[in-house]
Amino acid sequence: MRTILIGALLTFHLLAVCQTSVLIPMTDKLKIGEINVFKSGVALTVFDNYQTAGFNPKRNYILFDSNLKAIDTITVNPSFRDKYSASFYSDSLFAQFFYDYRYGNFTLYCINSDFSIDSFGGMLSKHIYEPKIWINQHKMFLLNHMPNHEELTVYDLKKSTFRTFDVSAKTRRTTFDYVCLTTLQHSNDVLFVWQEKGKKHHYTYAYRFETETESMMKHKITFPYRTIQAGVVETDDGDLLFVGTYSKYFNQNALGVFAGLVQDGSAIRYSAMPFTKLTNYYNYLNNTERESLKRKIDKAETRETELDIPEKCMVTSVKKNGDRVSLSLEGYEPITSSPTGTIIRNGQTVAGLPKSTDGYFFSHASIVQFDMFTEFKGDYFVSLESGELISALSPRLNPFLCSDTASYLYQFGFDVRTATILPGRIKIDIDTSTNTNTNELYYTSRNAVPNGCGSIISYGYKSGKGVLPNLRRYFYIEKAKLH
Repeated sequence: MRTILIGALLTFHLLAVCQTSVLIPMTDKLKIGEINVFKSGVALTVFDNYQTAGFNPKRNYILFDSNLKAIDTITVNPSFRDKYSASFYSDSLFAQFFYDYRYGNFTLYCINSDFSIDSFGGMLSKHIYEPKIWINQHKMFLLNHMPNHEELTVYDLKKSTFRTFDVSAKTRRTTFDYVCLTTLQHSNDVLFVWQEKGKKHHYTYAYRFETETESMMKHKITFPYRTIQAGVVETDDGDLLFVGTYSKYFNQNALGVFAGLVQDGSAIRYSAMPFTKLTNYYNYLNNTERESLKRKIDKAETRETELDIPEKCMVTSVKKNGDRVSLSLEGYEPITSSPTGTIIRNGQTVAGLPKSTDGYFFSHASIVQFDMFTEFKGDYFVSLESGELISALSPRLNPFLCSDTASYLYQFGFDVRTATILPGRIKIDIDTSTNTNTNELYYTSRNAVPNGCGSIISYGYKSGKGVLPNLRRYFYIEKAKLH
């Protein structure tokens, strides 16, 4: 495989590129940022002079085509007061948002799928807290998470004008809870869903921004149970199908999955399926635990009572494939530790410092399918129990569609695997086509994202064998086929 050096293209002249892989030797001045995979290539963010630049390092966007050939390097210099605040990803756009918290100025850099870059700037409200952005047809939707003053801002990138909508909780003793912000597939409208949650009340609201008329419509949606997490897809008739997890109690533990069909802001169909009625959800338990659970379920059925088993799980994706909707859940368990001298009684810290979360163990993933009329169609099990402690509570499954077939890319240690939903079963494939560890380099971290149908982009860090401090470290990007 022929290797080409393209040092003249980059400001830090430290990039080696081959036909299907990229290798960047790491130094103290370099830091790798975010990476986004388009259908036509890859955009990588690299910080130059990171240690010496303080709070404003030089930001470089390195652009690669579909064969990982370097095309261009774009350097941007946002204002010193504009701090990086949020990002937006899609198959055709990669955007990064910089914001001045004190004065309200912002800068937005958008990298398109044809590798052109657009920059926008303007003025927003002051003191936007933990912003979340969504971009659709020259409109930027920005959510301000300021406690008790949550707002949704619609900014026109062409006209440099914006409108602000109050989404904070209005009902007494309730709080704002974000559900989703997405673009509907058929109408191309933008839908923002949130909740007002409290011990006695729970209400679901939705703002729908119609692209053609640029009007905003607000709906109040009532479901029988509390929604924990959910996603939304649009049916062929223009109705909204909510799919997610529910609970009967005021906590973040789910009791099962649900599907609700909403027409003109009113729920016309709703079906809930507890975890105990799913066929494969508890496959991660050992035989003894499974037999004990079965006895509990049989006992509850004999007494004609409901068995509620709360589970810690996270909704990672809701995707429409054909005439079905696939909901992916990931079960996890937080690992906590208490400082020395801390006294805990009945689960509460009565003396000393509170518990700190060290990480999360992911046990399994469950893929549940409904049809477009909220009818349950089946569930599938994927094991994620690799024994690896994950520092952040982030999704492990990465969904993609291949001819209306739902597939999921995930990692199991350093292995990259795919789970494909087939009629009545699930097929697990292990990727072995990427470069394996050699005598010179070995993987120290590995991530992977789908790259169209049938290939993946793998990235992370490799190190050379040796003794510290002479250990070599590289950031790599590799392209490989799935099958």
